[in-house]
Amino acid sequence: QYLLDKHPQVNLQPDRASALNGSFYQWLMYLNSTVQSEILLHFYPDRYTTDKDTAPAISAMAELRVTEMFELLDKQLAGVDYLVGDQLSLCDIFLFMIANWASGFNKAPLTMPNLSRYLKQLAQLPLIKETYLKEGKNIDHYF
Repeated sequence: QYLLDKHPQVNLQPDRASALNGSFYQWLMYLNSTVQSEILLHFYPDRYTTDKDTAPAISAMAELRVTEMFELLDKQLAGVDYLVGDQLSLCDIFLFMIANWASGFNKAPLTMPNLSRYLKQLAQLPLIKETYLKEGKNIDHYF
């Protein structure tokens, strides 16, 4: 948020006076405090137990919970190009990152109709392509 405030010219947040700004914060907080937290539980279950034998079950349950969250997001994206309003926001970039982490899930985001369309659209953006190229990450599965 600090960086968005310092660099408003990047236009990754609705105007502060816009009714969309509340939706922006809602989705940003949901992605950050709910989806990302749960997906980290999936990838790092050992951090959440003292009994290493339970780690696979923790990871599996976290994947199911995150999948439910992606299903909610899939419904939200029906008939729209972006998560908030009609332009790209930080929420879209954040969701792309998290969805990409989940590309190996049993029910991956690309299997969901609205998320699939949305993610493929975002993967076309130079901002996304260049960032993933710099990071040495592959997003070919979106093309």
